[in-house]
Amino acid sequence: MTLRTKLHLLIVLTFTLAGCIDQLKSPVMPVWDVSYTVPIVNRTEIVIERIKGTSGIFIDSSTHDLLIRFDSTRLESKLLDEVFGSKIKFKDEFTLKPQNVDTLKFESFLSDDSVSLEEFHLYKGTLRYEVFNYLDRKIDFNLTIPGFTKSISGSVDTLKFSLVVGPKSSGSKTIDLRDYRYKFTENPFGGTNYGFYIKGYAKIDAGYSGDSVTAKIEMDNLGFNYVKGKVKPYEVEIKPKTSFVDANQDAKDILPKVQVYGARLILTPNITARNLEVRLKDFEVTGIYKTSPYRKNLKIKNQSILDTTISLDQQSFVFNLDDIDINDFLNPSVPESIFYKGMVIANPNYKSIELTLPDVITFSVQLQIYSIFKINYASRTDTVTIEIDEEFKKQIDKFNDGSINIKIDNGLPIGFQVSGYLMDSLNRKLFYFTRQEGGSSPADTVFSINAGSIDSEGKVISSAKQEKILSLTKEEAEKIKQAKKAVFNVIVYTSEGKKVLFRSTDHISFKVNSTINVRVQGD
Repeated sequence: MTLRTKLHLLIVLTFTLAGCIDQLKSPVMPVWDVSYTVPIVNRTEIVIERIKGTSGIFIDSSTHDLLIRFDSTRLESKLLDEVFGSKIKFKDEFTLKPQNVDTLKFESFLSDDSVSLEEFHLYKGTLRYEVFNYLDRKIDFNLTIPGFTKSISGSVDTLKFSLVVGPKSSGSKTIDLRDYRYKFTENPFGGTNYGFYIKGYAKIDAGYSGDSVTAKIEMDNLGFNYVKGKVKPYEVEIKPKTSFVDANQDAKDILPKVQVYGARLILTPNITARNLEVRLKDFEVTGIYKTSPYRKNLKIKNQSILDTTISLDQQSFVFNLDDIDINDFLNPSVPESIFYKGMVIANPNYKSIELTLPDVITFSVQLQIYSIFKINYASRTDTVTIEIDEEFKKQIDKFNDGSINIKIDNGLPIGFQVSGYLMDSLNRKLFYFTRQEGGSSPADTVFSINAGSIDSEGKVISSAKQEKILSLTKEEAEKIKQAKKAVFNVIVYTSEGKKVLFRSTDHISFKVNSTINVRVQGD
């Protein structure tokens, strides 16, 4: 005989009973000419043995709690250096008016009111300057930016540049800032702004006349390896991501039928920038169904769209059941996949940061459901295929009557009402093999198994012990020969109608003996 069923997290006993049925069909019919008690089953089923290797189910090693885990998904933004580099720009323009001198000295300060950088390292960047000479003589323009340095052949050079511009004309120059470093130097003009102090001079040929010299300086396309200081908040999109629900089908079937009390959405940052705050803006978790265009948002903090600020110093961010309307999300069916989208605002509170780049704001997102639940008589029906060989049918012919003694020690926080019967090849019902009273009454079709006793947390503190004696008549034995299927319906309920905690160490034990009488064969 073969038995093909699926593992089911919440109705482990169902499959154990099915296994018992499978074993009962042969041993209860031995060929002896006396009454005899035959041991059939003596085993203990521990939950952990049933769920090993099962997709989507894992164990919290510290508590032995079971969890249904939806697929972990990686959410990320653009590289932070791209975010900062595209936003951080410095631009300045100043005009010099010579007064009968051949060397014109000047100072300026290149800054951005929203950015205060103390130190940074660049892997790319561009400095462009343009000089407009409104004099009638050429000028030799020279600039130095203290604090900007670059190591070349073992020596450290400060950023300097020069440009010769003819009379009544303009000139420009572009400098590659790759591998330059900057460290703040004191601002000679006073104030608290962080920026770039610029000093220089312009030599003017003798005998000049005219109005002025104007210089424009711009620094952009910056790529940072390291940055320290204050930067204004920058908004960047989280790349939308879809993940498939990584839970076995049986778990998906039962979840809409229970009231879940333990669930959490976990965001785990994976970024070296630990002193950076980010704001999750317009963050949505949406359930998607294969066969329907209908979508459902997971409510977090009673909102379908989350807006919250978190610090990346934390190892993870956990939104517990109080924040998640998980039961609404799982009903009337579990989504086939989950879609994540939203925005990230880096440094929303305009704080000092220190980042080693390039880096990206990345979160691993996972939806976990603890095995804390309440079941109000959820039901499920399973069908088992039966194949009886001809030799076994001959043994049935010698059977007279018998009984089956079942001892159950249920250490699970769930109880069961099992109703099962055999059917022939035409799907006609033969007889019920589940009997509460143990006799052959047509009305006796349900076998009840009590749940274990639980404490205030829903954990099993003592198991429920029961003993059942089931009779088996000659007529029923004959019907077994016609059996092609075993159908059983299992109704599941939690202990005392309360919420319970299902743990990997919970167990149920069976002892099954059969007392049989066979027809004595003559010589």
